[in-house]
Amino acid sequence: MKKYRLLAAIFILFIFVFIAGCAKAPLITKKKAEPPVQKKIEKPLVMPKDEPSVVISRNNVGCIFPLTGRFGNAGRRALDAALLSSKIFKQRSSSPWEIVSADSGETPEKIREAVSHLADDVNVIAIVAMSGTAEATIIAEEAQNRKVPLILITSKEGITETGEYVFQHFLTATQQMEALIRYAHQTLNIGIFSVLYPQDDYGLEMVSIFRSKVKSIGGKIHQAISYRKTDTDFSSQIKKLTGNRIGVAERASGTAESTHTRLSVDFEALFIPDSQQRVKMITSQLAYYNVMGVKLLGTSLW
Repeated sequence: MKKYRLLAAIFILFIFVFIAGCAKAPLITKKKAEPPVQKKIEKPLVMPKDEPSVVISRNNVGCIFPLTGRFGNAGRRALDAALLSSKIFKQRSSSPWEIVSADSGETPEKIREAVSHLADDVNVIAIVAMSGTAEATIIAEEAQNRKVPLILITSKEGITETGEYVFQHFLTATQQMEALIRYAHQTLNIGIFSVLYPQDDYGLEMVSIFRSKVKSIGGKIHQAISYRKTDTDFSSQIKKLTGNRIGVAERASGTAESTHTRLSVDFEALFIPDSQQRVKMITSQLAYYNVMGVKLLGTSLW
C-alpha cells in the first residue's frame, strides 16, 4: 500500500508541475509580442527644423496699381473698383475679403517692392495687378518666382507663358484687331481703311497688327499717318488724309450751305488707336473740316 501511495503522490506532483509550466508559457509569449506603441505615434509628429511654415491669409487679396505717376488717376480708379466689388462697404453684412493695395509706381524697382510686400510680408492668397506691356513681364516673373497666383490686367502678348501662376484678364492686341477687322469686313462691309496713330509703342504695335489683319481679308490701307503725343492741332494730318482738300472746305465754311457739304475721301473707315480724350480732339477737327460719313474704329482705350 505504501508503495502505491508513493507512486500516486509522485504522479500528482508531476501533473501539478506540468500544469504550472503550461500556465506560465503564454504569459512570457504575450510580453514579447507587445509593440512599442508610444514610439510609432510620436515619430510622425516631429517637424523638420529646416522648413519654416508659411501662413497664407485666405481672406487677403493683393492689388498692385499705379497709384502715383503718369497713370495714377487710372490706378486709383481701378483700386476704387476693386474695393467696390469686394463689398467691404456693405453695412448689412461684412465682407470676408480684405483688399491690400500696393503702388507699382513708374520704375521696375517699385514694381518688385510691391510684389515682394504682398507676397512675402502680407502673404496674400492672390494678386490682381494692372500694368502696361513694358511692366507686365516684371510683375509676372516676380509672382511666378514666389508661386503666388497673379491675375494680370494687360494687353501684352504671351504673358501667360511666364508660368502656371500667371493669368491674363484682358484682350491682347491681336485679339482686338481680329475682332475689329472681322466686324468691319463682315458687318460694315468695309474694305478700304486709313490710319491716324500716335508715335508711341502702343500706336506702332496696333498699326502693325492692323496692317496684317487687313491684308489677311484682302483689304487695303489707303494711308497711315502719325502724330506726336503732345499734338493738339491735327490740321496737317487731316490735310494729308483728304489729299490736300481741306483748304476748299475752310474757304466755304462761312456759307450756310457748307455745313451740309461733306468732304469726299478715298477711304471708308478711319482707325485711331488712342485714348478717348485724344479721339475727341481729332473727331472735332474732322467735323470742322467737313470730313464726315466715315466710320471711326478704335481699340479698348475708347
